[in-house]
Amino acid sequence: MDTELASVGMTLVGLVMLFELLSKANMNWALAAHHVVTIILISLAHYGFFRTLDSGYAQIGIILTLYATTEQPVYIALLVKRLSGPSFKRCVPGFFYFAAAYTLLTKSVIFAGSVAWFARIGLSDGQDFLWLPGSPTWDAVMDVMYPALVAVLYVVQLYQVWVLYVIGCSSA
Repeated sequence: MDTELASVGMTLVGLVMLFELLSKANMNWALAAHHVVTIILISLAHYGFFRTLDSGYAQIGIILTLYATTEQPVYIALLVKRLSGPSFKRCVPGFFYFAAAYTLLTKSVIFAGSVAWFARIGLSDGQDFLWLPGSPTWDAVMDVMYPALVAVLYVVQLYQVWVLYVIGCSSA
């Protein structure tokens, strides 16, 4: 695995999410939660890799970047809705229905894969989390934070599926 490339990918996705989080004036709670949780998870994976040199953290980062980089159908549906003329309006709901189905499928597969990866491989480094004697180890921190935050991320994605479906219905 090219850990430098994984590091660059994690950094770029985290920066894009941070930029979008800070630049949008009216972001709904679900999108804000998605961005914050993804930034936290990517930061933990990035820092964990450089702290422990365990490639499992780079693998976590790659899995997490999939959450952020599989949004193209949503962007296309929004673009079609904004740019469509009167003769194309009848196609708009189909774009949102497809985006909802695609999001449900891809996010479910990514969630299942990330849970399966973590359950199968997990992380066991034994290194202190904060360089302080007696502080929790990295694997102890990630054993708690990773499943909880990935579950929050998946719930937010399910909410996004529902929103896309509702937009499709209201566009009909």
